[in-house]
Amino acid sequence: MAARVGGTSGQEMDKFERFAIEREKPLKTEVPILKDAYAVYECKLVDSKSYGDHIWVVGEIVAVHFLEEAFTSEKILDLAKIKPILYLGSEEFYATTDKDSLQLIKRGDLNG
Repeated sequence: MAARVGGTSGQEMDKFERFAIEREKPLKTEVPILKDAYAVYECKLVDSKSYGDHIWVVGEIVAVHFLEEAFTSEKILDLAKIKPILYLGSEEFYATTDKDSLQLIKRGDLNG
């Protein structure tokens, strides 16, 4: 899912509708929250600058949402419960399989 969603532009389509992503209402901003996210920062835009084909965005965190059971008592992500996806560029994503291992996912290898 992350590779498919990350490979499409929100300017070209409504990703929430296209990929059937459920959302929740934010507390402090107008930006939708992903219902299944284990952590969300609501941010107020402070500044943005273009650098080549990228835009550097600076925000001020105004609200934080997190799924308590996804974190340890020290508020560290519990990798026994949550398997984060990492994007490292070049059409490649890595899925954590445990705290010491990653699985390569290439966008071109996905069906659909």
